[in-house]
Amino acid sequence: MLLIGFGWSISYAENKRSNGSMDEDEIYLKVDQKPEFPGGQTALARYLKNNIRRPTTMHENNIHGRVVCQFVVNKDGSLSDIEVVRSNYPTFNAEALRVIENMPRWEPGQLNGNPVRVRYTLPINFNLP
Repeated sequence: MLLIGFGWSISYAENKRSNGSMDEDEIYLKVDQKPEFPGGQTALARYLKNNIRRPTTMHENNIHGRVVCQFVVNKDGSLSDIEVVRSNYPTFNAEALRVIENMPRWEPGQLNGNPVRVRYTLPINFNLP
């Protein structure tokens, strides 16, 4: 009985996608075209380098770290649901969130030629210059 229900779930999801009817609020993980920072990955790296303010404790204690954030790129390119999902130094969390909150609009993800909401994961490294 469980297998039948599982098969129906897959079939329903495939039909929903092939019919082109998409839930306005659904957040996708896999899409035909991923969301992109304006100018691509090189521009994203430059934005992070130019906008991250390294906490003074980082220099004083000679520490570095990585914060992994997730957010949703909405159909209009705006970002929402920004959160830290992994961090080795909580000192860096607020700064990572600030930098993401101030990002310009992204190019939205596409599914079947239509813009959709997509969950995006972004690691941010805090290294001493």
